Amino acid sequence: MMLNMLSSLRFSGFGRKGQFFIISIIIIFISLMGISTMIDAYGDIGLVDVHMYQEDGILRNVVEGIEKTAEQSECGPNEQPRKRNLKEFEKYARDDILFRDMYLDVEYVEFCPNLIAYVELESSDFFLNKTVSV
Repeated sequence: MMLNMLSSLRFSGFGRKGQFFIISIIIIFISLMGISTMIDAYGDIGLVDVHMYQEDGILRNVVEGIEKTAEQSECGPNEQPRKRNLKEFEKYARDDILFRDMYLDVEYVEFCPNLIAYVELESSDFFLNKTVSV
């Protein structure tokens, strides 16, 4: 009986220490995993967003498209060929930009002999504008 008592006293202390050690390790592990998950979320790069919202590149492409369309279009009677080509390009560009949740506005001041246009690109996050003259 005395031997039973001694053995139970001796192992009961180790059992509590072991339980505390295991519970401590589990709590530390869960805490580190939570911190790691929070830190990892800040480092993620959403490639879809980067590709979708390249505002300066989009504006530059629209301006280059207007310039090239104006250079390749003739100033016929009543400016019709150049005006028609520019409006067609504007419609194509606007449709593509609307797909990206942005708005394009092109205001033409003069079509011939020199083209002068104001281009505005905007969304809920930004507003860009540029004057085009060819």
